[in-house]
Amino acid sequence: MAAHGVHMDESNYPNPTSFQPFRFVDKTKENAGRKVGMTAIQADWLAFGYGRRACPGRIFATTVFRVVGFTDVLRWLSYLLSMTSFSKG
Repeated sequence: MAAHGVHMDESNYPNPTSFQPFRFVDKTKENAGRKVGMTAIQADWLAFGYGRRACPGRIFATTVFRVVGFTDVLRWLSYLLSMTSFSKG
């Protein structure tokens, strides 16, 4: 199944080319407190596949995304602190 084709089909998602960051969040009352995870296997978000053929490395991939993001933030903060001069006194 082509995930891009499913996600860009207007019969599945109204206005598929517009940026709607909460498109896949279920906003019903029974799911109000539910966390939305990147690694969840859901039929409405096919980035890592669905069902028996879901990507087995999806948890590893999201962990790599987080590590790279935190590393970039730490390098940026380290750079900012090295550029700042603190006076003693």
